[in-house]
Amino acid sequence: MNGAVLGATIGCLAATLGYLGYSVVAPRLDEAPRPVRQDLSSRPAAKSTCPQAVVTQPPSGMQMSERELVPFSSTQLGVNTVISDRTERAKPPSGFRMIEVVSGGYVDELTESYDDLRQVGTVSVTGQPVSLLAGSLLTSTVKLVIWREPGIAPPCDVHAVLATNLSKQQFKAVVKSVRVDHGLASTESFGQTGR
Repeated sequence: MNGAVLGATIGCLAATLGYLGYSVVAPRLDEAPRPVRQDLSSRPAAKSTCPQAVVTQPPSGMQMSERELVPFSSTQLGVNTVISDRTERAKPPSGFRMIEVVSGGYVDELTESYDDLRQVGTVSVTGQPVSLLAGSLLTSTVKLVIWREPGIAPPCDVHAVLATNLSKQQFKAVVKSVRVDHGLASTESFGQTGR
């Protein structure tokens, strides 16, 4: 009789363990199905660049040396372009010449490095009158114009041209040649040259 009781007990135990194992693995009928995590797209969101200010006639002996994309958000990029002397031999006695063209940004950030900026005249940039500012940074003379492009949302509306060691006449010629290119303002594969 003990064998029969033992067999029945083992049978009940096996049935109970089998039920418990099944209930852990099998979904319950009253439960909502669990969502399966799917990455629908591993492709990043498209990025757009601010309309780019371009110097169409750099001074003799100067060429574009750097271009940097500046992120303002996960999808909006500004562009900073540097034009500098081609070689050390091209450097004039007044020092290394450099032009930085900024497309997109904030006025405070553009002027914060210069304590002695002062208005020294007015120039026309893309058909609008703009204050010409001058100052110094260490031993270099600096000239700067900042303007807002009408009809463009911030921070892409702000543009600037900053030049180091250019004469006033050279700087005015550079500013006069600036054009804002709206055709470069949307791209995913825009090339980047780091600083």
